[in-house]
Amino acid sequence: MDDPAGFLMTLADKFGDVLQFKLGPFKVTLISNPSMIQEVLIGKVKQFPKSTRDTNILSKAIGQGIVTADQQTHKPLRKIAQPAFMHRRLQSYQGVFEQYALESVSDLNHGNTVDMAVEMERLSLQITCKTLFGLCKSELKKASAVSEAMNELHHLLSKNFEAVVNFPAWFTSLLNVRVKRARKIIDQIIDEILLKRRNEPFQDHGDLLSSLLEATDETGNSLTNKNIKDHLVSYFIVGHETTSNSLMWCWYCLAKYDAEANKVYKEVIHHKNGEPLSFDKFPATLAFIKEVLRLFPPVWLIGARRATENTDIDGFKINKGDKVFISPFVVHRLKSNFNKAEHFNPSRWENEPDIKKAVISPSVRATETV
Repeated sequence: MDDPAGFLMTLADKFGDVLQFKLGPFKVTLISNPSMIQEVLIGKVKQFPKSTRDTNILSKAIGQGIVTADQQTHKPLRKIAQPAFMHRRLQSYQGVFEQYALESVSDLNHGNTVDMAVEMERLSLQITCKTLFGLCKSELKKASAVSEAMNELHHLLSKNFEAVVNFPAWFTSLLNVRVKRARKIIDQIIDEILLKRRNEPFQDHGDLLSSLLEATDETGNSLTNKNIKDHLVSYFIVGHETTSNSLMWCWYCLAKYDAEANKVYKEVIHHKNGEPLSFDKFPATLAFIKEVLRLFPPVWLIGARRATENTDIDGFKINKGDKVFISPFVVHRLKSNFNKAEHFNPSRWENEPDIKKAVISPSVRATETV
């Protein structure tokens, strides 16, 4: 299927915010209703765990990190990584974001044509490697090797999800061999960084790796190298490409919508170098970014959930074994959720309290944090 997101959007437009259809051998329920989404992801989360098939595919590539965790292990894993996302730590990341962005701008020559997709991928890679592993620009060769292997993993994950039959990790299939080869490259680079860190007195480098080296599990023991690598790979997979894609869509919308771009420009030129960055001082910019993330969410489909029992959500029956899908792309563009949903209109966020929180995907909600 060339355009799966468009296909789901067409179905939702025609049949409404909750619909069922057959996808191969599976019975699928697509939910785009805000209150029902909240029930699946929060209210009745125990009845809708992550799909075993999806988790097994992901585990072959990224191990037992927070992305693949089930309900029982997710909370302790989240607690382990939580210090890396506390306000104090996020403020230190902000300095990295600003520094690398300014350096990226200074490298551009006025009047030249620039491929912003390439530039944003490079910028995102530099920031991700710095905030996760502490890799500096001088170690770009190592960062590029990680990126190439991660991109290969991402590509192979897509292939695995598309496959009708998925072989277990121990089976010597072509896809499994390629996954193991890519993961081996990543592990070797992280092992080198870990060895250096463990052989020197502990120093907080202001990255996720430092937080993980300090962290302990629920029994009070330090994390093993494998635990740490699985965490780092998980966050890289979910953070690198999504960030560069979102930045690219921002540039696309800046180029397409002149009036909105002028509002952003006026706020930016009035900012003085050295002043703390805060979205309180950039309301139009914040609204612009939220609207970009609404129309172009970095994750268009949330991993399948599987009903463990017959259940009822807002009067709609879902049978045991049914798969439930939630698409932020569809939710954000559905007319029943947003007024003139297909229109790019950042001013809608000026009345954000009027927008149902459940409608907005985590990527939009996280904007103010980042």
